[in-house]
Amino acid sequence: FVQAPVIPMAAELGGRVDQVFVQPNAAVKAGDPLFSLDATTQQHTVNQLEALLAQTNQDIAELGQQLAAAQADAERIKIQIPLATDELERISALAKQGAATELERDNKQRVVENLKGNLNKTQAEVAKIQLQLDSMINGQHTQVAQVAAELETAKYHLANRTVYAPSDGYVANLQLRPGLETRLKTPVLTFVSSEDQWIVTKIRQKGSQRVKTGDDAEVAFEMYPGQVFPAKVESIVWATGEAQMRPSGNLPHMNQIGPADEFVVVLHIEGNFPDHPLRFGAAGIAAIYTEGAPDALIFLRKIELQSESFLNYVYNPFK
Repeated sequence: FVQAPVIPMAAELGGRVDQVFVQPNAAVKAGDPLFSLDATTQQHTVNQLEALLAQTNQDIAELGQQLAAAQADAERIKIQIPLATDELERISALAKQGAATELERDNKQRVVENLKGNLNKTQAEVAKIQLQLDSMINGQHTQVAQVAAELETAKYHLANRTVYAPSDGYVANLQLRPGLETRLKTPVLTFVSSEDQWIVTKIRQKGSQRVKTGDDAEVAFEMYPGQVFPAKVESIVWATGEAQMRPSGNLPHMNQIGPADEFVVVLHIEGNFPDHPLRFGAAGIAAIYTEGAPDALIFLRKIELQSESFLNYVYNPFK
């Protein structure tokens, strides 16, 4: 039978289905939109974060202006302190001579102390603002980087309100309709890729040691009576699920494991058959021509396979 990649499609976030862009079993190209969810809330979030990012950038610019102003205040105070100190010394000398009062000296002393206190306060403000401005990551201010990251996440969620085809293919069993509520990352439709298809067939273990990668093969599908497709053996799955023992703390029961009579072989159709497209799940029969097989047996098997293919024209109610 024909196999192909089957991809359950889900939206990044849940929500109400807004539009469905595809029809059941209609071919779509990689990147074509499949369906979209209502994006009103996500668009509002993006708008708010864009405004917040602009405001944050402005706040950082204002911090730069505040730093310049605080530094200017600190320089101005540094100039005033020596002048006030000289004035204090002059008044103190006059006070000792009785030419100035103690009150005048105390007032000058308070002026000097206030200037020194203001300088310490202004320098602390400069250090605080500088620390805020120096908070960087990858050359960007941390506050700006945080809002920018939140904005990128919001834009990602907004963009993912529309789900796109991951490859060429089609949607099978489409039941999605506008208005339906979906949940977070819950698959809501099944996408079948048409970019890669292969044939899976079973062979009995007796004689399976003769089958090798690259062996010639032929396949006849029930849906294409009289048509035989050339193929090649791509791989053999040398393992069976029936024999697998699952790790656990219990000893396995023998009825839980056992041998299988068959192995699985993967075939690939050789050539292009646009008038006979392979359909996922299409069933048929296959013949593998192993190396060293007598030509007579190969010839008889080819006739048998072709005959079986023609019999597909006949409806068999007992099959």
